[in-house]
Amino acid sequence: ERIMSILGFVLIKNEEDIIETTIRHLLAEELDHIYAIDNLSSDNTPIILNKLAIEFPDKITIIKDNEFAFYQSKKMNKYISIYAKENDWIIPFDSDEIWIASKSQTLKSYLNNTIYEVIECPVWDMIPTLYLSVKNPILDIKKKKITRQIFPVVAFKYNKKAWLADGNHQVKHFGLRNYGDIEVCHFQYRSFEQFCNKLNNGKKRLSIAAWLTKIVHNKKNKL
Repeated sequence: ERIMSILGFVLIKNEEDIIETTIRHLLAEELDHIYAIDNLSSDNTPIILNKLAIEFPDKITIIKDNEFAFYQSKKMNKYISIYAKENDWIIPFDSDEIWIASKSQTLKSYLNNTIYEVIECPVWDMIPTLYLSVKNPILDIKKKKITRQIFPVVAFKYNKKAWLADGNHQVKHFGLRNYGDIEVCHFQYRSFEQFCNKLNNGKKRLSIAAWLTKIVHNKKNKL
């Protein structure tokens, strides 16, 4: 019987200040492989990813995504279906997330021993201060909001009928579910400059996606 793998998938756009820390954390959590989908980053993100891929050649695959528009669900599901095998565990993470299993277990140790097939993971937003280190904001930002986000993110056992929603908040899956055995710390805002860049990039990608969707819709109506 084939031993299942623990696979991470991330869609990245200009995350030079945090992506290395995030990937190294997940490798320390014993993920078998990480697929980094680089969406036309214009900062040092590609250089950082290449450096990590050289250091961990059997653990990291870099995928070049040349479509500027933001279709997260479509792109994530595409590459998950290409690289995952039946019953592999999928961790669809964002660059600014740190995933932690309960009871001091690694993610791999927990997932290899759980009876569940979908884990709904509560997300805690981390609160930045005025004094942040440029080198590693995750080490500086230690305070989290009192209440977690309304919507969790998910990890799941792959099958061909599974479908991951936008934001990685839900997955179409009929397997047994658990809530809370894995938690996620979300480092969304890490500096004023990073906040402005994130806002501008997000607006551009979402507007292009909306424009393309409108064109497709109008073409269908004319047929």
